[in-house]
Amino acid sequence: MEQNTPRPEASLAALLARYPKLEPCAGEIENAASLLAGVFAAGNKLLLCGNGGSAADCDHITGELMKGFLLERPLPDDLRAAMRRRCPALTAQDLDSLQRGLPAVSLCGMTALSTAFSNDAAPEYVFAQGVLALGGPGDALLCISTSGNSENVVQAAKTARDSASPSSR
Repeated sequence: MEQNTPRPEASLAALLARYPKLEPCAGEIENAASLLAGVFAAGNKLLLCGNGGSAADCDHITGELMKGFLLERPLPDDLRAAMRRRCPALTAQDLDSLQRGLPAVSLCGMTALSTAFSNDAAPEYVFAQGVLALGGPGDALLCISTSGNSENVVQAAKTARDSASPSSR
């Protein structure tokens, strides 16, 4: 674990101290954090989908994961050196401005896909199509639905589950 990375137990304790109503969900939160840590540690990505305000949440979460969020994630020296070899015009300031991020893709922000697929195929499968096109073995899907009944989100979850089986690839 990186030196400036907080221990997961400390992060969960801080979350529960700030939001005590989440205490009954502590086990599920810990499991989700562990699952996502495993996804990222294995070099895989997180896909996200939701509608309306949930779509905005997906975009926000994606943005936070793809940059430092609460941690500074400077480029490691070997990557900086490789980038300078490939592009000598890069300055130290250029490289200092970049951060390592976690691979996350919001399926909500794909306007061309969502409008074309909704027009040409079936709107309830627009996120499922994104899962099929961008998802792979070991990736995770975060679905956000305030009602739990958003058909396009439900279909994405079903597709992620079904496409993750070895016989479907």
